[in-house]
Amino acid sequence: MVLQLSAKVSEEISAYKDIFKREYQFSNAVITRPHLTLMKFFQYDSYEALIVNKLKLLAETVSPFNVQLENFGTFGHTIYAHVKTTHPILEILYHRKEELKPLLCGSKNTFFVSRPHISIARGLQRKQYAIAWEKWQSKKYHANFKTISMILLKRNKDNFAYKEVKTFYFGGLQIPYLQAKCF
Repeated sequence: MVLQLSAKVSEEISAYKDIFKREYQFSNAVITRPHLTLMKFFQYDSYEALIVNKLKLLAETVSPFNVQLENFGTFGHTIYAHVKTTHPILEILYHRKEELKPLLCGSKNTFFVSRPHISIARGLQRKQYAIAWEKWQSKKYHANFKTISMILLKRNKDNFAYKEVKTFYFGGLQIPYLQAKCF
């Protein structure tokens, strides 16, 4: 599950990924298209319709929002574009993960983003990372975009390429709470 980026931001991030391919001989940077991961999980195909339905209902309660990117950050041997506006991103799925867990195949294989970011280069070798981070830690980058949807992607266990399952547009609906009666 990824957050939809604007075309302009996607182009900018792709350009940064190309720099890593050219200047640091890191071709892995350009393998994936720019994205902001919300959640990763493994699941059987038979659960897909249930997951799609649940995500559709969740997306209907999310209002489109602005995302602000500022400069670059790092963890491990990953360099990424820093997401400054984390709260609305975490509200989408991270704070609702208990609602989704019953549909997901084992919690040990499930990851909900807790530190939103857009990866530029992930899994750099130690030397590549040291050289690149020395330059990128002081590099400035600012971008804003409005996100209106999230995308569910899937791939087979043995296949690297993802394919789009469904795009969920944010509806901004407020779901009223109803008091239930038990008899």
